[in-house]
Amino acid sequence: MIPLAIICTSIVLGNITYLIITDNQKQREMERIITLDEQVDKFIEKIANVRGYTMDDMKSKSRKSELAIVRQMICYLTRRHFYHTNISYSNIGKRINRDHSTVYYSIQEVEKMLEMNDKRMTALFNEVMEAFNLGKAA
Repeated sequence: MIPLAIICTSIVLGNITYLIITDNQKQREMERIITLDEQVDKFIEKIANVRGYTMDDMKSKSRKSELAIVRQMICYLTRRHFYHTNISYSNIGKRINRDHSTVYYSIQEVEKMLEMNDKRMTALFNEVMEAFNLGKAA
């Protein structure tokens, strides 16, 4: 019996990633479509849940300090995690009802605060890294 050879191809069209898995022997294709938007939304939701927030909280107009810090971390980590997709600041902002310039500013602030070892930001960063099983910051 000849072992099955599986070929996996990823095609990106716009903001949709098509993952096509083909069984060579039968020339049968199975498609699983995962949009970039869905991936980003799930990623953001997981970060928000670390501190007990929901997507609605992230999209709200609230400017509470704790919520703002979580939003800033979301911008920073989303940009880093999805960098290979060339995700735009506008695309990130759209997810949390913020402007592209707010996303850019948030990313700059998080980088600055992590560099200065800001206690609140470092604690949040470590919580998120643990939630994603990536360990803590040094």
